[in-house]
Amino acid sequence: PDDFNGDRKKTRTFYLATQLYMMANKHIYDTDKKITFFISFLKEGTAGPWAEAEMTKAFTNDQGFGTWEAFTTRFLNAFTEADTAGDARAKLRVLRQTATADGYIAEFRMLTTRCGITEDVSLIEYFQEGLQNKLVEKVYGMERMPKTIEEWYEATSRFDNQYRRARAVINRYKGVGQNRNFVTPKYTPPSKDPNAMDVDRLSTSDREKYMKEGQCFTCGQTGHRAADHKQDKGKQPERRPVRATEVKEDSTKEVSNIAKIKAMMAELEENDKIKLLKDMAEKDFA
Repeated sequence: PDDFNGDRKKTRTFYLATQLYMMANKHIYDTDKKITFFISFLKEGTAGPWAEAEMTKAFTNDQGFGTWEAFTTRFLNAFTEADTAGDARAKLRVLRQTATADGYIAEFRMLTTRCGITEDVSLIEYFQEGLQNKLVEKVYGMERMPKTIEEWYEATSRFDNQYRRARAVINRYKGVGQNRNFVTPKYTPPSKDPNAMDVDRLSTSDREKYMKEGQCFTCGQTGHRAADHKQDKGKQPERRPVRATEVKEDSTKEVSNIAKIKAMMAELEENDKIKLLKDMAEKDFA
């Protein structure tokens, strides 16, 4: 055990450590040797003067240090907090599980030893109050409920360890999935003809004008449609001379009709020619 300096919070820990060591070596330590061994660790703080007073009394007294039980009682009375049981009970009421069940159980055991509670019913009630809800639910879901505090320790420790192992496995598999690198495909829109007109920017009046005059919505020229640009991208659309052909055909027909009229009039008598010209003038055929 470590040296004891008189810190009342460490009294019980030091006392139990020395007791455990001497129990393991009881073939070496009798009563006098136990006390001598115990006092050898009381060197610092308030423990040093107390040990010195005990040794002075033993050296001037025929009975020495007395019995081991009497010596340890004097030690505990000198270095134990005034209301150890009350303080431990107060801490037990507010004790809560904040980490593993095993850690909570260890602290719970220590406080119950200090406060002196031994009845299973009371201990189980205190234990449940500080236990995490998920573990309380697991225990109450058991086919056979634990009846002693030791059975509660065993059940909650087992359930908590199982839960933590399961979470570790789940998180490990989640980590594998999260480390995968996914490449997001990029969409490149088709390039626009720099010389093409933006159809979406044409006003309603412009669109009506283009439709009436037969102009292409893409380039503004006549003789083809905007769809021709998509079918033959990169090539200049062929212009169809719609109006020129129609004018040429009309002119040819007119010349042919005049020639026929002249030929017919050449075959008529002079009086018939005059009469025909007069009728044409009246009917607005000239």
